[in-house]
Amino acid sequence: MAKIYTSPNHLAGFFSERLGIKSGLALTRGEIIAHLDPGRVASIIDTEDDGVISVASSDIHDSFQIALYRLGVIPTKFVGHAMTTLSIKHANDVEHLAKLNSVVDLLAECVPKIGLEGLGTSFVEAEFLDLVETRIGIPAVAVAIEYLSHERANEQANPWLWKQASNGNWEGLVCLGDLFHSESLSAENGRFIDQRFIDYLGPNFERIGEIHWRQFEALSAEYFQRNGYHVKIGEGRNDGGVDVRAWKEDEYGTPCTILVQCKRQKAKVGKVVVKALYADVLDERATSGMLVTTSSLEPGAQSVCTQRGYPINVIDRVKLRAWINAMRTPGRGAELST
Repeated sequence: MAKIYTSPNHLAGFFSERLGIKSGLALTRGEIIAHLDPGRVASIIDTEDDGVISVASSDIHDSFQIALYRLGVIPTKFVGHAMTTLSIKHANDVEHLAKLNSVVDLLAECVPKIGLEGLGTSFVEAEFLDLVETRIGIPAVAVAIEYLSHERANEQANPWLWKQASNGNWEGLVCLGDLFHSESLSAENGRFIDQRFIDYLGPNFERIGEIHWRQFEALSAEYFQRNGYHVKIGEGRNDGGVDVRAWKEDEYGTPCTILVQCKRQKAKVGKVVVKALYADVLDERATSGMLVTTSSLEPGAQSVCTQRGYPINVIDRVKLRAWINAMRTPGRGAELST
């Protein structure tokens, strides 16, 4: 087991830099620790000191992957070595393993330093797949695609391979704390809320009630934007209770298609809110209203909607989680609407 000699302050800086590169999130020391498992690495980073200590490289690697997973960058806590993982997966398929070995040998021929430096940015996957087809055969192309996918995932999760494998082409970092404390709707990767915040909320959905109320409105607006609506978000303060207006693209310029009211709260939403939203729908001659909440409706509020036939849909905590998961991009970088 290889050991690395470092200091707590240097290790904290290492995690801050590499996590920032791969997640696009600027993290405080406390935020780094909060996304690690309790253990050797977390305890070292929690000690502000320049004294020399030793730590197993495997502990750093494992802790780094756990942090990436909890930040929403990779889809699983641990990403295994590509060849090892696939050899186990296809252990009973001799023909598949033969193709896999041929693909890996050909890749090593094309990228001699892959074990030390990863595939790198100069590697062109399409060209390699053409070579696989020519040298090994068409059936091996699918094997190569699977292997390359695992290899890229391994690079993404490796703290020592950082120049080639960042998750998205981030021009700058966004502070994770802004998701919880900032009213600003400036989004470098997204229209209303940054993709990095959406990716983060997937594995950290239990924190949805902690995010800033304005970011919650932005999250709702972003969902409609990505589903083909023309969207206008309210002023945030003194907006008359309507947080988001959404039109089907072919209906923009007419009365609003959907009026959205956002309620980021622990308590269930009462019938007063429902009645107020219905009044806004009537006043603006909108087609329908939608209540988006981190909680759910009180039974009485649900009864009012049902019995009176209010054209109001409710996105409760369960459906909200599905919204976020549908917008996430772990391991794939940002896929954004313009």
